[in-house]
Amino acid sequence: MQDLITLHDVAKVFKTRSKTFEIIYLLYGTKEVTRQIFSNEEMENVAKFCRENSLFFETNPKKISFIDSEESDGYSELGKFVEPDNADYTSANNIIYISKSKVKIVEACLADLTNNHRKLGLLLSYPSCCVRAFSENIEKGKIIEYNVHGFADISKRQQDCSFISHFPCSSNCKASEMLALVNYKIISLIDKELADEVKIKLDSN
Repeated sequence: MQDLITLHDVAKVFKTRSKTFEIIYLLYGTKEVTRQIFSNEEMENVAKFCRENSLFFETNPKKISFIDSEESDGYSELGKFVEPDNADYTSANNIIYISKSKVKIVEACLADLTNNHRKLGLLLSYPSCCVRAFSENIEKGKIIEYNVHGFADISKRQQDCSFISHFPCSSNCKASEMLALVNYKIISLIDKELADEVKIKLDSN
């Protein structure tokens, strides 16, 4: 199936480059689970794609609304959970977990619902050192974003330009660099021009 799938096929459903890359990593086995956000209008196509590509998905009973800031330029990572009894629930975005394993998506959903950041991070195939650092920081009410250069740079994610989706634990996290390099090679197998385009953007300051 991986031999037949194209980035265009995935992008038609998942829209953004970051979401598309995550699905490709999932199909090629460098991710066990991906956690993504979709509007109500997108859900039908996402479910259809999963069925056609032997993927399972689980929907979080809670939804999420994003909070724009003055600096966000339409992009935001700040969100708040919306409970089913909230008046805004119907219009809020859906939180979806996708995997080749039905067990893994249930575990990921439960970990998210119980704020088990360590378990969720590991299920999302983030490096254990980064999961540990994020969990410790989030428990203190903060997120530390390190300036990482090269393949593991996440500073341009607002431009939909990144090979990884987690916060590296340090500015020279070798595990993040290795994962990003592997992901770059996977995208290169499908679309070398696009992979190099992202790499060039990450290298530019």
